[in-house]
Amino acid sequence: MSPSVSEQFGTLEVQAAGARIEVVDPWLRTVPGSGGRDRLELSVPRGAYRVTAHLAGSSNSEVVVVRPGMSSRVELPVRFDAAAPVAGTGTVNESHQGLASQLTSTPVRADARLVVILRGLRDREMAPLPSVPFALIRPFAGPQLPTERVPEGHLPVRAVGWRVDRESGGVLLRWELGHGRQVEHAVWLCNGWQTIVFVPQGPHGPYLPGMSIHMIRAGQAWDPNGPGALLLEAALADLRAGSTVEPPVERPYDNPMRTLVTYAARLRAGERDSRIFGVTELLWQMLGRHADVEALALAGVGHPMSKDEPLWPPMLAASLDLVLGSSLHAQVAGPGSVWEDVSGQRYGSSPWLLWNPVGLNLEGSALSGGFEHPPGVPGPSAPAVARVGNLLTDVAGVLKVSPAEAGARLGAAEIARRTGMTQDLVARCLAILT
Repeated sequence: MSPSVSEQFGTLEVQAAGARIEVVDPWLRTVPGSGGRDRLELSVPRGAYRVTAHLAGSSNSEVVVVRPGMSSRVELPVRFDAAAPVAGTGTVNESHQGLASQLTSTPVRADARLVVILRGLRDREMAPLPSVPFALIRPFAGPQLPTERVPEGHLPVRAVGWRVDRESGGVLLRWELGHGRQVEHAVWLCNGWQTIVFVPQGPHGPYLPGMSIHMIRAGQAWDPNGPGALLLEAALADLRAGSTVEPPVERPYDNPMRTLVTYAARLRAGERDSRIFGVTELLWQMLGRHADVEALALAGVGHPMSKDEPLWPPMLAASLDLVLGSSLHAQVAGPGSVWEDVSGQRYGSSPWLLWNPVGLNLEGSALSGGFEHPPGVPGPSAPAVARVGNLLTDVAGVLKVSPAEAGARLGAAEIARRTGMTQDLVARCLAILT
């Protein structure tokens, strides 16, 4: 008597935090149902299967034997570089975890707290740690906000940290990278939350494209095993590598930053998700007024969450792209707006929105009150004109035409898509270049 179908099958269970899981059978054929992330459970015929977990260009693989009527379980951690000292990554460091805990464990004396930690990654070359490599800019004209640095005697090896308690809202971090180079980005602080910015210190100074931003509740100390911390780092690593990410299916409120990062990336890739309505409302209730939440609302819901003036630029590059691509972009990123200015001087970084601050005066505008412009439409900045000019030169060389002809063939809409700028700003750059 031949065995029943159920007697020929077993269960394969795989766990690989944040990684894409691939399963092939003994004949090297991809098993239907594989390709998921985080965890996978499949009913498969008995035999030996090659299970591989992929994450940000790294992988871990193992052969698993599945027996009839039995469950075979395997855990495949994938080690990868992470700016934050999160358990399960390849750059975890206990002393750096202690520094983060020290900076977050004390009572928060205002609406919110910002923590910045600059650290050298394990077994990586790094430049000497500077005293204060960044300027924390107020949301309006005035002196720089004071920051509190961890006393020298309490610093771990290869790391330094600062904290400041202040009202909720957006601030700018302007980093000095040496040789006159500066990079700027926005950080949003939320009532009842601590926002922690982890930046790797590379051989030439702070490496801003590799930074991580986490959020934990006020009154909590940093936990390297915190809810969703490893999955957030995995999502950031995948986005830097140009891979896709999956939003959390369950408990999106556990880690709001992971929810923001993954949903913004999903919408930016053109994928729609029916959960975006509930998720946006949830984030609004948890975080309050926040530029990245507004970007999700504009792209996924079709209207802003607030009737107030447009907000300061977001933290995520995908959020800026969502606003520029929305039907309401003219209300937020019109000619001369802060959003447009930043789009003309942004760096090609992912997932964080970084820009060149030369010639911009963003600190002179109120974060919560929009941006006041001088009469008339301002001319484009030199970096914005150079950005468009470089693209036209490259295309002209390929097509064997003049830069002006290349601009005419591409058109403002295509140039805006390729440069990440607004069409209005592109048109004003073209008027100068052609």
